[in-house]
Amino acid sequence: SDYLKENLERAGIPVHRVITNAVDTRRFFPPPPGSPRQGLLYAGGYARIGKGFDLLEALARRGHRIHCLTNQDPGPFLQWIRSVPYHEMPGFFQKHAILVFPSRYESLGMVALEAMACGTPVLMGPVGIGLDLQRRLRRHREPRPRPRAGRAHGLGPLLPPAPGA
Repeated sequence: SDYLKENLERAGIPVHRVITNAVDTRRFFPPPPGSPRQGLLYAGGYARIGKGFDLLEALARRGHRIHCLTNQDPGPFLQWIRSVPYHEMPGFFQKHAILVFPSRYESLGMVALEAMACGTPVLMGPVGIGLDLQRRLRRHREPRPRPRAGRAHGLGPLLPPAPGA
């Protein structure tokens, strides 16, 4: 990703070209039209701070049920789904409404690309492919009004209004 390239160059390591990983669209593709989708999904390894499980837990405490497909029980507020074989991943992306990917560092974030290939919207921060996409999309969208005070930028549609808002 351009994000990783910038990090390497800041460390004094020259990067001459970025080659972004490809998604196997024979495996990762949208479900049939009209298929039900519901709920929030996190898919990836467990690291409480690095992968943003503290943020997922904060969303869960606000009443959002979040399925966490990961290698370790993330705690009582999140719905743990034990890691599954890779070939089963598309089914999880296809049945969930949104992939929430609050990682604080990713060199790329292949999970996000695979979810998007399944037609699943992805909510992620400006790391890895998230920063690359943010930059590219910024050139192609209309300016939007600023979020109301008390609402996290980008999470507004998911979160209930802040008290007193």
